[in-house]
Amino acid sequence: MELFYYLALGLLAGFVAPWFLRSLRGSEKLFGKTRLPTYLRLALGGLVVGILALRHPEVCGNGYSVVTGILQEQWLWSSLAILLLLKVTATCASFGSGAVGGVFTPTLFVGASVGYLFGHACAGLGLGGLPAPGALALTGMGMVLAATTHAPLMAIIMIFEMTLDYQLILPLMLGCVLAHFTALSIEGSSIYSTSLQRKGAGYAQRQLALLKVGGLMKPDPAQVRPDTPFNQIARHFILHAYRYLYVVNEQGSYIGAVGLQDIKQYLGSSSLDHLVVAQDLLTDGPPIIPYSASLEEALERFRSYSGERLPVVADGSSSRLLGSLAKTDLLLALAERVPSVADRFSNKAKES
Repeated sequence: MELFYYLALGLLAGFVAPWFLRSLRGSEKLFGKTRLPTYLRLALGGLVVGILALRHPEVCGNGYSVVTGILQEQWLWSSLAILLLLKVTATCASFGSGAVGGVFTPTLFVGASVGYLFGHACAGLGLGGLPAPGALALTGMGMVLAATTHAPLMAIIMIFEMTLDYQLILPLMLGCVLAHFTALSIEGSSIYSTSLQRKGAGYAQRQLALLKVGGLMKPDPAQVRPDTPFNQIARHFILHAYRYLYVVNEQGSYIGAVGLQDIKQYLGSSSLDHLVVAQDLLTDGPPIIPYSASLEEALERFRSYSGERLPVVADGSSSRLLGSLAKTDLLLALAERVPSVADRFSNKAKES
């Protein structure tokens, strides 16, 4: 019977988390509309937190003392409900003004409060078979954390490491997964998405999409025709330290490759010199990449291929072999051509 309460709490956490995220982003936009200098925005955020702390000093700090009291069931539900609203307001004021501090521990505070209040609300309705309010508060921390970060596995492991209670594993897993997917259906971004975008995340990826494979490829790769005899193939592998030798037809179209690992055992056999040709040893070889493909696509190809080079072919249906792209060249180009986020924002500041 208790599992149903944990599932209901997971559903509630999935609805609370997007509301919490939108409150944080709304406060950030609200402070941005003031057009105040940074130091005045920080002072305004500190003023809001200070006013709230005059009557409720628990809104300050990371909230661990309050969370400990919740887990020990030391709070009245009415006092905790008021403190929850004030803590969220203080967090929004601090976050929106750009003050130093995070939102991780406030998220745990919200989760513990929601779980504790949920337990008292169910008890007030006369429902039976309830878990202890402290247990609901503990699992509520993980559920709200999973819903705000979109990292349910991290939340499950963290709460389990805090308690080492195997009895909580099943309800915790069910609640965190339900909270995650409920929040995801309402709010696709996590608690860190906006701040990462503001700091320039994704800029390097956009730059990769602009750089093309054709600018990095090496032309005239080692290649042979399908009727090339075995002794010439062996000579190519001796002269070039490559894993694959590309095979092209009379029109220069790429049709496959001969792998070094496939012929190693025959290199010392002179009887094969004129009996075996490239066509007999042909394999699909490494994945090809078009000339006009972006470096982002090239990185994706190398993720699924452990080799050093990719054959570069012409765009269209001809598949004419134009060159090869080395993984080393790609990585060096990324280091040199993609500017750092810090440099980007520094240049923007100079321009303004």
